[in-house]
Amino acid sequence: MQGKMQECDKQSMTIFMYGDSFSMSAKVRCASWIDQLHVKHQLTNRSIAGASNHYIFLKFMEDLDRITSNDLVVFCWSENQRYYQKDPKNSSEINHLYHKHFYNQHLLEMQSEMYLDKIKAVVKERKIRMLFFWAFPSGYSDSIYWVSSKSVSEDSLVYSQTFENEVRPALIYFSRIEIPEENSNTEEKLLDFASKDIRPNHIASQKLHDELFKIVDDVFHHRLEGQINLKNRLHNGS
Repeated sequence: MQGKMQECDKQSMTIFMYGDSFSMSAKVRCASWIDQLHVKHQLTNRSIAGASNHYIFLKFMEDLDRITSNDLVVFCWSENQRYYQKDPKNSSEINHLYHKHFYNQHLLEMQSEMYLDKIKAVVKERKIRMLFFWAFPSGYSDSIYWVSSKSVSEDSLVYSQTFENEVRPALIYFSRIEIPEENSNTEEKLLDFASKDIRPNHIASQKLHDELFKIVDDVFHHRLEGQINLKNRLHNGS
């Protein structure tokens, strides 16, 4: 009887995912890290393409009363520069007017930091297990667009905060180095490529997808914790 109860409790454990297109379901037949998680775990995925950190924070707060200390919350933090809106799929004219007349990058960066501080406080207060991915870093020490492939450097990524269980470098780093030079040697070409990107979660490498899945799976099962260097894990074949 006790064994059945433990099995039931294990099945009820959920992974809650919050992020942008780097962590949304690919919706195609593939073995992306998110779709692998869907197969093996009970996954509630609130990620959506174009999500701002405002959106990510709101969705987390909406789900808060459903999340228990047995679950795992996974964040895939987006660009600070994305202006806040409740639903990126329904971008209205007022959103465009806001962006045109009131967009303030420094204000959005401050708001993102406030959201992160609030997330940390809530996670600590409710004893929630959390794993934090950076889809994008907080900023860049050189060019935000890395127009030349030679400028794609892990050292140029800037992170404003540190988390107990955290994965670095930001996923945009791995996504960017996959793009051929001829598609990214100007800002215009790079943005055009990004708008037509068909890679699941903007990542072509199956090895990388498998490693991302393994990290989440291992943290979920208490086999992994702490500061996780994704680049080193790929290199070492962990």
